[in-house]
This record gives sequence, structure tokens and C-alpha cells, in this order.
Amino acid sequence: MFDNIEVYAGENARKHILDSGLKSRDVKVFAGAAGGPKFLVLSGIDRFLFGDFFRGRKEPLHFIGSSIGSFRAAALGQQDPIRGLEKFTNTYYLEQKYSSKPDMREVSREAWRITDHFLSDEDIDYLINDSFLRLNFFSTRFTGMGASDNRFLLGTSLLFAILANRLSRSLLYKIYDRVLFSVPGERAPFHKKLAQDPAFRYELTAENFKEALNSSGAIPYAMEGVRDISGTKKGTYRDGGVCEYHLDIDFGVKEGIVLFPHFFSSVVPGWLDKNIKSRKPNPNHFSNTIMICPSKKFIDSLPDRQISDRKDFITYAGKDSERIKNWETIIKRSSILGDEFGEAVYSGKLNRILQDFKF
Repeated sequence: MFDNIEVYAGENARKHILDSGLKSRDVKVFAGAAGGPKFLVLSGIDRFLFGDFFRGRKEPLHFIGSSIGSFRAAALGQQDPIRGLEKFTNTYYLEQKYSSKPDMREVSREAWRITDHFLSDEDIDYLINDSFLRLNFFSTRFTGMGASDNRFLLGTSLLFAILANRLSRSLLYKIYDRVLFSVPGERAPFHKKLAQDPAFRYELTAENFKEALNSSGAIPYAMEGVRDISGTKKGTYRDGGVCEYHLDIDFGVKEGIVLFPHFFSSVVPGWLDKNIKSRKPNPNHFSNTIMICPSKKFIDSLPDRQISDRKDFITYAGKDSERIKNWETIIKRSSILGDEFGEAVYSGKLNRILQDFKF
């Protein structure tokens, strides 16, 4: 019955579901990982959550994420979440088109086009001041050689970061600054813990919102960095996923649930950890987390038997209409995931399909 989704639960989250099921008010934090076009497979889950499950909610729901997760939140946190999501995905994100060998300027120009079109001044004002979805998202501050978009200098900086990160993730913070942008108002559960770790926290404003958001998704080497964001320390700000890729952080939730729709059943702490098989997340960070992801059966039903990926721009170079058609199919089929999760929640059968995290 529920063979298109997999649902993973930490120890406290499992107990909560067994005792009380899952209700909107139980969810304190909503998490969104980095991963580029992979987010399209979560469209159905996002539509269920923000079109139904969280409908009418007034209590703050604290979002934490990076890169494409930040853009998802900026869409879902709008006054009409479903319209915001569709405006971001269907109207603009899918329509990205590049030359055969795009440089950093071309890719960045397209990112700014998307941001300018799906976020009006009114949307930004609502996200900062009125939305129940309280945005917090990561960026990464590069200085020295890493502040340059010169490929040699940036590449040298990344090489040092790769070597340092192989020794320890904590050394990565000696090279790059982890930055958290947050809306003003009520502090999120994770703010206190993040303040104890290497991190800078800046307030989102009407003046810096688009700059901060674009910096969160500014992939090193693929895109230009965002320089000297208003209200922050000088430097070049790049993809938040460099330090926080799949969010291996202390969410700070002691009572309640962290809800984490994810593209995979695995969690990779940082972007530079993707090829380090021994680098595992801290299980304690996920004790209160429910993570929903597509099953292998579902993924096998998609075009090319895989979810959308940034490599699709290469695979379908010169064939944008074919890529867009495949991505539209993924979005359409993703409604199955939202329907199954909704049925599991409302029928009280969510407890029957919970699995332990695969750390």
C-alpha cells in the first residue's frame, strides 16, 4: 500500500508517532537539503504538506536548509504556497536553458532571472514579516583566494578545503565561514546550538533577501559568488551546501518533530563529503526527525529510472524540450508520494511503515 515512499524515524520521533500519530502542531522544524534539480521529486510531498497538512497554521514553523532547499522554502513560505511552488518550478526553474559550454556568468545570470521572476517585493515582505514558515538558510563565506571567481584561484582554495575536510569537518570551518541568514522575530530551536559552533548569523531584510538567497545556491566553479551582501561582513558568499549539504546539525528540538522530505534515504553532511564513505552523520541529530523519501520502486518508474539531476543539463544538452518533458513527468508522478504520505498520516498507519535511519 505504501510502497512508493520510505519513512525513517529517530528514536524520539518513533515514540511520538506510536503514542500520538502526526499532527501539524507537532512539527517544529522543516528541513530542506541541497541538491539542485533533485528537489522536483519532492513536489508532491510539498504540495500535500503546504496545501493540506499545514493549511491554516498560525504557529511558526522554522525552516532550516541550504541551496535549492532555501529556494523551495522561499516558494512554500509565500501567501499562496502552491502557487509559489508552481511559479518557481513550472514557470521558471524548468525553463532554464544554457549554451553548450556555459561559463559562471551565464549560469549566475539564469539564477538571478529565476529569483527576480518568482519573488516580488510583496512576496519578500510577506516572507520576512508575516509567513508562518520562518526562513533560516545557510550560505558560505569565502575569503582570500576563494573570494575570486578566477578558476585557478578558486580551484586552489577548494583543493585546500578538500584536503582539510578529509582530515576533519571542523577544519573546513577554518577555511570557510558557515553563515546563517534568518528572518527577524522568534528565535528558532537550532539558533542557540548554531551560535556555539563556527557560524555567523545575519538578519534577512528587504535589501539583502535576494542576494542572500542566491548566495545559498551559488555553486562554486559553476556560478559566480555573491559579493559583499548588505548587512554582512565583506567577502564572497557561495553555496550553503559546501558546509551544510544534507543538514547534519543539532536541530534543537526536544519535544516535537523535525520533518525532512529528502530525495535519498542517506544523509551526506557536507558537499565535500560526497566521496568520503566513512563520513557519517551524527545519529543523535536525528532523534526527533521524520524523513520521507521516494522508494527504489518509485524511482525505477521515472524517466531514465532516476530522479532529476544537475547532470541532466549535460545529458540533454541541445535537447531542452526532452529534459523539460522528463522533469514535468517527475513532478506529475511525485503526487503519488504526497498521496501516500497523506494517507499514512490521516489513516493512523504512519507507525506501520517507519524504518530506522540508515547511518
